[in-house]
Amino acid sequence: MTGKQISESCLIMKELFEVRLPNTGTVSVPVRRSLRCRRTILRMKNGTFELVIPAFAGVREEEIADFLRRSSRWMEKILRKQSAAVPEPVPVIPEKIVLPATGEEYILRIGESAPVSWAGAREAEGTTLVISGNTASDDEVLKALRRWLIRKAEVTLLPQAGDLAKLYGKQVVRFRTGLQRSIWGKCTAKSEITLNAALLFVPPELVRYVICHEFTHLDEMNHSPRFWAKLEQLYPNAMEARKRLNSRSKNYVPRWVYGILS
Repeated sequence: MTGKQISESCLIMKELFEVRLPNTGTVSVPVRRSLRCRRTILRMKNGTFELVIPAFAGVREEEIADFLRRSSRWMEKILRKQSAAVPEPVPVIPEKIVLPATGEEYILRIGESAPVSWAGAREAEGTTLVISGNTASDDEVLKALRRWLIRKAEVTLLPQAGDLAKLYGKQVVRFRTGLQRSIWGKCTAKSEITLNAALLFVPPELVRYVICHEFTHLDEMNHSPRFWAKLEQLYPNAMEARKRLNSRSKNYVPRWVYGILS
């Protein structure tokens, strides 16, 4: 990293350096001494720069000033990237919820807010999802929708998995569901299978693939060639289904399912 003018010397305020960048003004860089550090390190931490130096090394202020002068162009580059980053959109309350896995579609109806700390979601008239309680809080409404999604998976996905287990002669101790961020399903060594409620947003044939995938783990707790050979017996073209599921995983699930309101 090379630097261009910072001031004639850095302005020192105890453990703080004010560094002049080539084109965009100055930036404050606090200095922290570390027992574990063996060399001077400049890094970005929690959105700000930090200079870490060895606790017992004789690092002079002039050396720090020179190091920051040579690093100033790199610091400016990092700050430009940070300011240019487009923040992810905040999740919003959906107007309707479409569940490809079951072929159902629900229109949301938000009731008048009540003086309570919670919100709840219930199905009404077949195609309407009514939100009641503290509907003035988007956070509580989203929590209610996620809880409803898990309940919906329990009464739709789990019976489907149970029927397929009987069809294929698979011995499953227990089926359960949740709302995991990084997996579609899980099979434990105790023959318990968990399905992600977000599978409700996936096409039916891919839901079946995930169930068959977890069934295969009852015999093979790995992803070896033998595992894939056995899965192909339950679900032909399993690798193609896996590619479809993984390549579009972010597009299948609406942002509100996992997003957190700021």
